[in-house]
Amino acid sequence: MHIFVDESGNFIRQLGSPADVSCMAALVVPDAELEGALEAFRSLKDKWGVGSSEIKGSSINQSQAAQLVDTLRNYDVILIPVVMDLGLHAPNDVESHKREQARKITEHVTREHTGSLIQDLLDLQERLLALPDQLYAQAIVAVQLVNRVIRVTTMYYSQRRPSELGAFHWVVDAKDREPTEYEKLWQKLVLPLLQTVSFKDPHVLLVGADYSHFDRFKDEDQEVPSYLAHLVTDDRSSASITDIRMLMFEHFALVQSHDDLGVQMCDLCTSIISRALR
Repeated sequence: MHIFVDESGNFIRQLGSPADVSCMAALVVPDAELEGALEAFRSLKDKWGVGSSEIKGSSINQSQAAQLVDTLRNYDVILIPVVMDLGLHAPNDVESHKREQARKITEHVTREHTGSLIQDLLDLQERLLALPDQLYAQAIVAVQLVNRVIRVTTMYYSQRRPSELGAFHWVVDAKDREPTEYEKLWQKLVLPLLQTVSFKDPHVLLVGADYSHFDRFKDEDQEVPSYLAHLVTDDRSSASITDIRMLMFEHFALVQSHDDLGVQMCDLCTSIISRALR
């Protein structure tokens, strides 16, 4: 499957605004439907008089939004959004959450850990604390989005298109031509955060569904790390662990939106959701 990711909104709380909605979404397109969906989007852009130029969500009207939705529904795509309304949070909520998350990075460090590991964790902690609050909020939403993508796609395609679970092609809208500090830090944090979430709230597997293509991401022999053992809810000393690093970064690309039609489609969908909620 192909997973296009983009965001809408600035993830900043604006005093006096009734709804500070920011959204990050993933548009998941089956590999078997990708070319058809992209060609249909090209035709839409030609119809709108855009041609090969990039079109942003802020510039389309309600009729064009409806045309895009109707077009995408023909290709068995899934749109998965995660929305944050900063207007529902107190001014210091994001900063407090960031400091608590940074504290947890070194919470389980003991004398048994090597000096190099401790230094790496301290460096990560420092980088996280230095991240502006709006980028930290976006990073947390991004982790939630990845977790939801894995849960929804495995549930959906295991019943309809099992072969789509054999590869996850992530295509993410880049903030600049070179990876930013935020993008580097997010990629470093997403793995341990998703691992922790998976132990607290394991993914649901359907009896009778076909996960044979997803099995390549399973590591039956990997033991639950000692510092996460308290999160396992039964008497297992080991678990069937999903290789998140392989799932996320076997096929992962940061791209400029003007170069990728899939990201442009996701951008429009994300803007539609944000505008509707506002």
